[in-house]
Amino acid sequence: MEIAKYIVLFLALFLFSCSSNRDNENLKKLVDLYLNQNNKNEIIEITEEKIKHINYPIIEIRTNGMLSQGVFLPMTTRDNYINWTSGIGQIVTLDGGSITKTYGMDVYLNSLEIENINPFNNKTNLNFWPENIEKTYKFVQPNYEELKISVKCRLTKENREKIYLLEKQYNFLKVKESCYNKSFVFTNYYWVNSSGFIWKSKQWISPNGVYANIYVLKK
Repeated sequence: MEIAKYIVLFLALFLFSCSSNRDNENLKKLVDLYLNQNNKNEIIEITEEKIKHINYPIIEIRTNGMLSQGVFLPMTTRDNYINWTSGIGQIVTLDGGSITKTYGMDVYLNSLEIENINPFNNKTNLNFWPENIEKTYKFVQPNYEELKISVKCRLTKENREKIYLLEKQYNFLKVKESCYNKSFVFTNYYWVNSSGFIWKSKQWISPNGVYANIYVLKK
């Protein structure tokens, strides 16, 4: 986590030294957002101009829970799993485009397992996405016991939809994932290109109804 902070601070010092005053102001806002993000922050628009000199993958996450907006950088990679961290130590693990674990976001998602093929791995062509999958979420409860929630999900390819990332317009296919069991019903959405890469998603991450909206700003 500290390494990520040092990377951002180093980049900021370098960029401030070679940018105009106006650029410096934009960069400072981005660095402040990364290092001081919390639920009291106003939503800040992240533009291509603000991050064009940062040559690292970047994702933005917004939730309807404790984290209103966060900028995340990758820290470690294992196989297809990437651990992303925010400036104040929040961590999410993504398996491709799917959140499998969280830390510091007050949702306590400990793991997510997908039976058979994982269509959200960012490597599976849309033509090969299954129609039905089964998922098992595991959450850590306040008493440190594990809450296990297994659901059946149906994937439905909807219409192509225009979305904006860094002020640029894209036309991605919107995929609806309807999940249910006897106690829970929820819906996830994924905006995907033809190769199966997920650029934007809305994912259920808590039995309390918290959703994470994830935007890939830089691959």
